[in-house]
Amino acid sequence: MDLNKILKIILIIAILIIAFSVFYQYVIFMPQKDRLKTEEQKQEKLLEQLAKCREVGNKIYQEQKEDVEKGTVVVSIMMNPEYTYNKKLNTCLYAGGIITTFPNTTVKPTVTHWVIDSYTNQEIISYTESDNKRLAGINSLEEFQLKKIELFNQ
Repeated sequence: MDLNKILKIILIIAILIIAFSVFYQYVIFMPQKDRLKTEEQKQEKLLEQLAKCREVGNKIYQEQKEDVEKGTVVVSIMMNPEYTYNKKLNTCLYAGGIITTFPNTTVKPTVTHWVIDSYTNQEIISYTESDNKRLAGINSLEEFQLKKIELFNQ
């Protein structure tokens, strides 16, 4: 083999290596890196939203708790609050509830569950029952729980 053929082969191999490197860099590596960065940014934004939702929801919970503690005629117990960010509605949700009893009376305790928009304090869904009978809101506790789970997973 003469020197010209060897140089041509080396040159072709070098061009192919460079072409493959450029192709890999711009067609595979960079887009994948950009997708990962975008995904990380989405996750960070979601975590920030969840923290904000917890803060806003907890403020409402504390206000409700103070209002309940002011009551003297009835005894009320606040349920543990839950907070989330709903992407579909683009808002924070607060789920909670209250058990109200009426001491020294024959009135049965009532249990109320709700999911509210933390920003507007507007009720999205609720369910109230007393003596295992629906008083207001959605048709059943099971239906309320299913809708709450749906709202919390959107």
